[in-house]
Amino acid sequence: MDLYGGVLTQNAVGGTARDIQMHGMENVTRLGYPIVMHTYDETVSEISERCDPGLEPDDYVKHFEAGLNDLPAYAKGWPIFARGGWSGLRYGKWD
Repeated sequence: MDLYGGVLTQNAVGGTARDIQMHGMENVTRLGYPIVMHTYDETVSEISERCDPGLEPDDYVKHFEAGLNDLPAYAKGWPIFARGGWSGLRYGKWD
């Protein structure tokens, strides 16, 4: 069977990206954020407004992103990070 080298690279990169995202999702789940949806580059959580009345919406986003950005040991120092999170009453794409 002939394989184009780009396919092997694509599979290795995609698999590694999935492992890193899954590590971040396990981190935020441990922090108390239930994952309700995820795609290849996005993780979505739904929390109650009564979850912690002392936190502002931006604080939740920062806390959530910090959990996603705690990389596995083999990826420490890699230029991979979550940013641009937002909070809202319902899911959507906002510019």
